[in-house]
Amino acid sequence: RKYSQGVEVADQGDAERGLELMEEAIAEDSTFAMAWRKLAVLRRNTGAPEETVDEAATRAYDLRERLSDTERYLTEAQYHHYVTEDDDRAKRAYRNVLETEPDSRTALNNLAILLPEEEALELLDRAVLGPGESSVAHDNRIRNLLALERVEEASEALDLYEDRYPIE
Repeated sequence: RKYSQGVEVADQGDAERGLELMEEAIAEDSTFAMAWRKLAVLRRNTGAPEETVDEAATRAYDLRERLSDTERYLTEAQYHHYVTEDDDRAKRAYRNVLETEPDSRTALNNLAILLPEEEALELLDRAVLGPGESSVAHDNRIRNLLALERVEEASEALDLYEDRYPIE
């Protein structure tokens, strides 16, 4: 339950609260591989020390055999991106996820991070306009549009983001 709550609040843009809930989930079950994977993500997104990010990603990777194929590929991709810095292996793992789950918000967003902006934009468009929508994908899409100097589109993307995730 803590894991699901943590994912939900983090997807809504509250990474700090998501981090707290993920730590609580791991305190209840130290072999919860997906909680370790998400903990690594949230630590990285909140600027935690790199060694704590790598520690969580490595723990998830060590427990990956307990996961479904999709979860295992996500865990392997994250491990290779964060720890071994082998982005080719990370990209392959994310593409493996998308072969069976073309709307996977995690795979769409994270593969986009590893690709050149123009190529990434197609994935981020799918991420924000499809069933796998998340606040993080919106943010990355805006950043990509700005990097491509597509300012008007970035402004429209920001409006969409604010409509979907209003600041309270």
